[in-house]
Amino acid sequence: MDSVIVSNQEEFNEAVSEMTDLIQCAGEIFTLDNDDAAGLEVIEGLQNPTILILTGDETTSMKMDDLENFEDEEDVHQFVVFGIQVKNMIVSSPQKLELVFDDREEFDSWEGVTFDTSKIEIVIKEDEWNEMELAWDSQHKEDLAFIRKYEARLLGVDDEDSESNEGSRYSSYEAACDSYSGTNISVGAIIGAKLRAGYYRYGIFGGKNEIISVNPDSDLVEILDHDTFLKGTGLFNGTEVKRMGFSGELNKSLKDTYTIALSMLGSEMDDEDFVRYCRLEEGDDREIELINSSALEFLNDL
Repeated sequence: MDSVIVSNQEEFNEAVSEMTDLIQCAGEIFTLDNDDAAGLEVIEGLQNPTILILTGDETTSMKMDDLENFEDEEDVHQFVVFGIQVKNMIVSSPQKLELVFDDREEFDSWEGVTFDTSKIEIVIKEDEWNEMELAWDSQHKEDLAFIRKYEARLLGVDDEDSESNEGSRYSSYEAACDSYSGTNISVGAIIGAKLRAGYYRYGIFGGKNEIISVNPDSDLVEILDHDTFLKGTGLFNGTEVKRMGFSGELNKSLKDTYTIALSMLGSEMDDEDFVRYCRLEEGDDREIELINSSALEFLNDL
């Protein structure tokens, strides 16, 4: 293992650029950017205190999302460890920073380190993924937000074809209404999921885990499960299912809309034309609009 003792930032930068195996820091403070970290092995402080300032680019957080903060989430500064070991140093950052370790073993390899917790947030990817898998297995309401954010096909979920129901599992409109009452959406109302292409897919809410809409694979009106309805949404808007509707009063009741939607099963038509047909009288040219700007509860909880 080749090693070097550095006493200032210039010497430190040179050692980093040469990817010296062991960089021993005899000065008070040194700065390391994440872009320069790949290939380094050990950085060690020789005097007390020696401060290591970490910087990184803004990117998507590696932490499982807090349900109530998911919609408002912003990118975070992040430093990915890349197998580097740091020893006998105080670790801080100019701004809040996620310090990302692959697993507990990698985290434990940082010996004698004091973290400035006002700036540094430790993230251990192994723990985050384990938590996600537990959430998926037990169907916690956080799981859809997290899995959509980190791309479900990594777990083999999006590669599986979702099946749609031949008919509603509910015996009546009232039974469909009783299936879920935890959100401000009603059975028979219009919902929309924003797709990566920039427009919405529309459907009629049919109760718990039922959305009457046009299947994107067959172009036929079917009862879709939530994964099928969300097909084509982006990683960061996969849970942004909006309440949609039309301005002004409507002659059709939500119950009538639900009944009409079920009567259209098997029809080939555009999803926007479908929901307009279900909710509006013939000749009514009102445009679909957002009822409010708040996303619904996560679909796994519907």
